[in-house]
Amino acid sequence: MDLPLINKRFSLLSCAISLKVSSLKSWINAIKNFMTKSKALDMPDKAYKPKPKYSLEVLNEFPDLHKWLEELSRYKKVEDFVYIADYKKEEKSISVQIFTKEHYYTIVAKLPSDKKPEGYFGTYGSCRKPRAGENWWRGNDLPDGEYKRETWERFLNSFIAYELVKVVRNSPNIDERR
Repeated sequence: MDLPLINKRFSLLSCAISLKVSSLKSWINAIKNFMTKSKALDMPDKAYKPKPKYSLEVLNEFPDLHKWLEELSRYKKVEDFVYIADYKKEEKSISVQIFTKEHYYTIVAKLPSDKKPEGYFGTYGSCRKPRAGENWWRGNDLPDGEYKRETWERFLNSFIAYELVKVVRNSPNIDERR
């Protein structure tokens, strides 16, 4: 028999005696737990299924926004890329969020009504985590205006600009290479 294994068993036995293990069954379980290298985490059999407050069906009341979000979503799967943060049926308004690795973007839309015949479309972007040494999340207002396609396109342009990163070393101009 291997000497380290004997030492391991002897230390287990002395540990069990010092703890005054009350039953043989609990002592055997202690040996089994001690002899296994690492115990897997207890995981539930079923994966967690989120229960969002609002269903994606509320987007059907905003057909233009739904169509625009389909254009933005890969394979037109809005359900995979959009989170409905708030919905007010009386006010005909909705707030949705889309996420990237570093940021999230909130889109607030209000359908045209008697009070405001042009409706409203507003957007803003926020960081998903604070920078080192800061205890707040940075964010910026993005384009807003009437509830129409032109405002959506201005948002898309600012969305792309917000996600662009600076090139550390750019290629030299043709004149500089000579």
